[in-house]
Amino acid sequence: MATAAALAGAMLLAHPGSAVAQEGSPRAVATAGDTVRDSYAADAQGRRLRVRFDPGRRLHLGIAHAPVIEGDDLDAQRWQIDGGLSWRHVVDFEDEGIRWKLEHQVLDSAVAFAGDDTAVDGELYALRFLRWSDDGSITLPSTPPRRIGFPFGIGFEAGAGRVDLHQSDGWRGEIGVARAALLLDLLPRREQGSFLTIGVGPRYDLRLAAEDAATGTQRVEHLVAPFSQPELTWRQESGDGHHAFEASARGGYVWTSSAGAGAQAAAHARYEVLALAVNDMAVTLGAELRWRWDRPARPGEAEHEVLGCWGLRLGAPLD
Repeated sequence: MATAAALAGAMLLAHPGSAVAQEGSPRAVATAGDTVRDSYAADAQGRRLRVRFDPGRRLHLGIAHAPVIEGDDLDAQRWQIDGGLSWRHVVDFEDEGIRWKLEHQVLDSAVAFAGDDTAVDGELYALRFLRWSDDGSITLPSTPPRRIGFPFGIGFEAGAGRVDLHQSDGWRGEIGVARAALLLDLLPRREQGSFLTIGVGPRYDLRLAAEDAATGTQRVEHLVAPFSQPELTWRQESGDGHHAFEASARGGYVWTSSAGAGAQAAAHARYEVLALAVNDMAVTLGAELRWRWDRPARPGEAEHEVLGCWGLRLGAPLD
């Protein structure tokens, strides 16, 4: 099923608005997302103003103050610029009462500056797929196929090209080569934007130590988390897109090529609220808090790090 979902997602990206059909199954209609009714309202002078927004379908650029605590040290002079593209859409199997919900994140990244230190954080591409059924069921691929009751939504997510690097005394940090996870949506909904998922899957990262000044070499470690770090994610959006909240936490075992068995944990929470709109582009205020813990610690860094940021984002709608 995951393979079929990934293929469908690829076809929809290549041919947005087209229909996808499977032999022997009902016709699936691809749409760009839930229709936003009454997106515009008129003021006293009769001018049309946008009043509803979709935070999952936009091109955004932002600036934020981003202080960080590493170990016992506080760096309050950091500023960051962030940007990225978000796109989500659905595929409806109307005769079966099934909806596929797909979310894509492209070049979701931030660059932070503080004195001689430059930090880069982000991911090249991420995909989340969730399946919703109006009767709360899943289909077993038997002959003939059988449908059984199942109260949760199911899905998967995948990502590639994640970076978390610092450049104070040479580049150091982590590069996420690839990750994937199977998901259960504990509060399945037909609409996009709000969910509560628990997932687990494999992850492969590279860890870079600072370059050795004497030898000019840089040590590279391999990190593998083989279905050993379950993750809980909660996202909630208001119907008009004016408010969006997301929080996640993960932790568990990790294997490193230098130290063998180790442990990792990470969490983040972010809230975004619409402040005003300029020519249909949303200006939002946002605040985020992130925490990570690594044992053994990353080379040249403390075991734990806390990062906070608050600032403005300008979002251009993609509808």
